[in-house]
Amino acid sequence: MPISSSDPTALIPVLDGLPGPWGLLAFLLYCGFALHLLLVNAVVGVTAITLADRLRAAPDSLRRADMRAQSILLPKGVALLVNFAIPPFLFLQGLYGQFIYSSSILCAVWWLSLMAVVMLAYYGLYINMAQGGISSGARTAALAFSLVLLLWAAFLLVNNNTLLQSPERWAVYGQNAHGLFLNTGDPQLIPRYLHVLLSCLAVGGLCLALPAHYRKARLNDDAPASEREYLRERTASGLSCFFYATLAQLPVGGWFFMSLPAEQRKLFMGGDALAASLFFISLFLIGFALLAARRGRPLAAALPALATVFLMAGMRSVSRSSLLAPYHQPDMRVVDFGPLLLFLGALAVSSFIVVRLVAAYRSKAMLPMLEESQTPADEQEPCAVPTMPRRGRPETPDQAREDDAVLVNEIATGRTDADDQDETGPEPDARSAGGKRP
Repeated sequence: MPISSSDPTALIPVLDGLPGPWGLLAFLLYCGFALHLLLVNAVVGVTAITLADRLRAAPDSLRRADMRAQSILLPKGVALLVNFAIPPFLFLQGLYGQFIYSSSILCAVWWLSLMAVVMLAYYGLYINMAQGGISSGARTAALAFSLVLLLWAAFLLVNNNTLLQSPERWAVYGQNAHGLFLNTGDPQLIPRYLHVLLSCLAVGGLCLALPAHYRKARLNDDAPASEREYLRERTASGLSCFFYATLAQLPVGGWFFMSLPAEQRKLFMGGDALAASLFFISLFLIGFALLAARRGRPLAAALPALATVFLMAGMRSVSRSSLLAPYHQPDMRVVDFGPLLLFLGALAVSSFIVVRLVAAYRSKAMLPMLEESQTPADEQEPCAVPTMPRRGRPETPDQAREDDAVLVNEIATGRTDADDQDETGPEPDARSAGGKRP
């Protein structure tokens, strides 16, 4: 039987309590999501740029070395972004559980496949990283496969987030109750997704431009000119990727802004002080970053870009709260401190364990050096200290020790071979004459 959409609030479950103070949970959600978003932008952007480099004909040795380093880092980046996705999702459940659960049911099949999609992309990046027994074409195909899966995962996330804040669309469950619903009819879906993709390209360009710039700055004067030129070109291409991707954000961002309901647009145009401040500061920082990138200054472009990501995460929080305001009154929910205390206790214990593990790892890494320094002198290998041959004869270890003892005796008495020679003339070699040295 079709569900009526005349009263959307009838479809929203009721949650009794909050697992902690609203402001604290909202702040933790904001920080966790901003960090996760940075990692997503970096990993997806670097993957796309690496694939573009791989498709170029006959890359030189320096470019191949860089692609190899990027291939090694990409699986680690995916592991980090998955781990950094867990805290903001938990805080999202605590604050907006009735919304995220309902939207996830509508697209359940797609949503539950998300982890499998990310795992397959993860394995593809490991295949791309492998060397022995895998051809270059197979690694390129694995990298392209991983990029497609990561882009699809990003689309599923954007789909669920737009559906989360649109309870008026949930009545479609009466016609599509199989968990296959995609929110393609939402005017925000496509511009929001394009906004994410362009952010990935911009941040990925910076992730490649910054290391190349500082590697070039640390080169010695005798470094090959080809390496210096390659790093200069690498910095310029990364900044160009950032510049043009950010420049393309202006029309896409305008499309995204116009897709918002009129009430939300008014918030960012002065209806709300916080929303308007975040919006206009973001525009100023974007202009500053574009100017710095155009002048070839990667750090000056990266700092405002980093701040813009955090400001955009704040704008997202403001927009979501405004869209859900007719259906959500967080002040009416009772705060239950039990889950928060359990979370803080688990955080303290896990932090202590991690610190101890890091300390144990570092001490184990230092153990061979400590054992070597504590080895008795008679068990240590002779120190490779160069000795000066005496009177042109070849030195053996026994002769070197005898000569060292003689030298110590001469220093203690204040007399040296040079003094003896000045007084009595050159002294014949005692060993060569068959005698003993006094």
